[in-house]
Order: sequence, then structure tokens, then C-alpha cells
Amino acid sequence: MDEIAAAVSYDIRRTEVRMFKEPDLPPDGGLLRIELCGVCGSDWPYYLKYPKARGALILGHEAVGHVARLGAAAAARFGIKEGDRVALEEYLPCGHCRYCRSGDFRLCDETDTLNRPPDDPTIRYGSTPIAVAPSLWGGYSQYQYLHPNAVFHRVPDHVPAKLASLALPLGNGVEWTYLQGGVKLARWW
Repeated sequence: MDEIAAAVSYDIRRTEVRMFKEPDLPPDGGLLRIELCGVCGSDWPYYLKYPKARGALILGHEAVGHVARLGAAAAARFGIKEGDRVALEEYLPCGHCRYCRSGDFRLCDETDTLNRPPDDPTIRYGSTPIAVAPSLWGGYSQYQYLHPNAVFHRVPDHVPAKLASLALPLGNGVEWTYLQGGVKLARWW
């Protein structure tokens, strides 16, 4: 692979396929070959009211794929190898704040896209501008960068990609209702 094709959103209702050079990877990074990426309900409003101040970006954060390349430090840290099939979380948490240490990495300030100024964007899959190296932050691409703080889940080969791409939205639903919402299972009979 010399070049990677990706659907880049750059204005309201404007997306075009652009080519990117295969990035040089740090020892603690990797590259995921996208098998399928779901379309989230948050992608559509983003597309309709594009925040130009953020710059062009590759949408898509419900990705499932196979690890194509992996640095030695990333392989040791993640406990995976090239060829493994994984589903990515959209969040890239810091790994050391109180939320990350307690397992609530989704609440990490580094994952907050709403309370950050446009000139200091959160690095998060599907909403990070292509100006932030190595550009391949979204799943609407042939390949996606595996950041050193990536959170993902192994996916067995027998699980269809269209179901595996639901890992993030289903996980979010459980978190919002059970962890943040306090909903508990109860016996009703």
C-alpha cells in the first residue's frame, strides 16, 4: 500500500475521496485495515452543520477491522498482533486521570468534544481534523491509525462485521443507562 483512500468531509454536505500517504508509525502505534464502519446518528448532524473552524476530517467512529501494522511497543501494550480483528472505541483517553484509573475512561477530559475550543480539538476517532498527523482518524477510510491510547475489543471471526460495528453504540447505551443513569435490574414478579 502506498496510498490510502478516505472520505474527507470539508464543508456542509461536502465530502470527497482524498488520497493519503501511508504514515510512518511510531513504535507505540499501529494501522487498522477497515472492514466496516457504521454510520452513527452523530455523523449526520456533523455533516449538515459542519464546524469549519475544526478543518477537514474523516468521519466514522464505529469501526471494525484487522490490525494491518503494529509497532513493537504497541503489540506489547495492547497484547495483540497483526491480523487480529478488533472493534474500536471512539475515545482516546489519557490513561492516568481519575476516570481512566477507575475504568470510566469515556468521562476522561481528553475525550470531551463539547467543551474544548476549536483551536484545541480533542483527539478522538471520527472527529479529529486531518491536519492532526497522521490524518487517518476516521473509519470512512481504507485504514485508520491506531493511537497509543486506543481502546478496542477483540472480535471473533464468526461475528458478522455489521454486528461487530455495533459494539460502540451498544456499549454507549449500556454505559449511559446503567453507569451514568443508575438504572438497575430488578425483579418485577
